[in-house]
Amino acid sequence: MFNSDQRGQPSWRTALLIFLALIVVIQVMSHRTGSETALQRHFAANSPAPGTGQITLPAVPTALLERARTTVERLLGGASGQALTPVGQNQALRVEITALEPQDGHLRVRGTVTNISAAPLELSLDAFKFSDERGTTYASHGSPSTALPPHQPVPLDITLPVDHPRFLRLQITSPGLDTIDMVLINAAPTPTP
Repeated sequence: MFNSDQRGQPSWRTALLIFLALIVVIQVMSHRTGSETALQRHFAANSPAPGTGQITLPAVPTALLERARTTVERLLGGASGQALTPVGQNQALRVEITALEPQDGHLRVRGTVTNISAAPLELSLDAFKFSDERGTTYASHGSPSTALPPHQPVPLDITLPVDHPRFLRLQITSPGLDTIDMVLINAAPTPTP
């Protein structure tokens, strides 16, 4: 295919340099997306502590009652649903839950976490704790921290070993920050007066 006169034809050295440059670009891109994948995890369930009973979820505003019931019906039917409290924030973090999806006997919780402060913030999945109506907690232990740059969102993608969820609460605690408390699922909500 190449004639002996290779003027104007790319050499094998040029092809090798292009190939090596592509490898470097792929490596750089994978390091950049490292913070995105750091907030993805399968959580383990921890049984309720002895002496603790069912937790009491807060009452639901009357305007959200139908949404609460629809979400539970959709999840029990195998379809995705919306979190009852889709957004929570404190002085440095904004957490948005965009989807609740049943998958093979588990519940996938997807969303974004944004550092809304002016300084970089270290965050670990250990800060996220889910609990159901029986007091069972779903948490991560020993997860590495992710550095969140100011005003930058990162994806949140957590799979919980929950089948047919009827109640689910999310609490995010990080040192020096107020706790974010979100009710994601409430099957039999009590209306507020």
